[in-house]
Amino acid sequence: MKKKYIAIVLAVIFLWFVAGVIDFALVHSYHKSLFSICVEPMQDGGSGKYAGLGYSFDIEGNFTPDTSDYGVTSYRGYILGQEVSRGFWEKMLVSETYYFSKINFNMSFANWTDDSHFYAASLNSDKYIESSKLHLPVFLFSSLDELNNFKQTYENILSMNQSWDEVSSFEEIIEEIDEDFFDGRSLGLIYVSANNCTHRFAVSDVYVEEDTIHFEVKETTNAETVDTAMAGWFITAEIPNDILFEETKIDAFIK
Repeated sequence: MKKKYIAIVLAVIFLWFVAGVIDFALVHSYHKSLFSICVEPMQDGGSGKYAGLGYSFDIEGNFTPDTSDYGVTSYRGYILGQEVSRGFWEKMLVSETYYFSKINFNMSFANWTDDSHFYAASLNSDKYIESSKLHLPVFLFSSLDELNNFKQTYENILSMNQSWDEVSSFEEIIEEIDEDFFDGRSLGLIYVSANNCTHRFAVSDVYVEEDTIHFEVKETTNAETVDTAMAGWFITAEIPNDILFEETKIDAFIK
């Protein structure tokens, strides 16, 4: 009888091991796992937290029926709560249109500032010393509290409620953002200063080099005459979390 119990235990352990190996192999090849169960689903019908016996995955991807490149785009794998693997679908790194198809951009008026604390607080403050490019301050918010803290911190040096001609105010751009907005995405913010109020700016390219996502910004008006009033603008970017890891760096610069 004792041998029978031992055989049953060994069989269970073997099946658990096989299930785990199969699930890790599937996820590693950017397919959904077979044996683990989605315990924290996201709204796209596939992304979320998947739990197996002693192991789990954080999976994000393209799972809406009409999407191109359907399937897992990034994952983290855990055994007993410890991260043991992670991956990002390399196909997405070479797609010229992937980031523009996934990220929504908006421009708003912010007013001009050269406040040193503001620039030092940006995620790419170490880039300012590079003379080859004019780098722009970048911030990233993963919760409503972080966004509100940013507004409270800089409301006295930047204009949160003021619009300019056809350009909306920052508050108008983010007025519909609530905590649900941050379910599966983050809000990036690029600050562009200018020596006039005539020029307008937009993100012209987004690409990845090593561990950094780069936002290339260009002036779009090509005006022959400009005014002389100093100005500043926010460009917000709704960034899906499936292209962000904890170690992902973000940079922005004027082309």
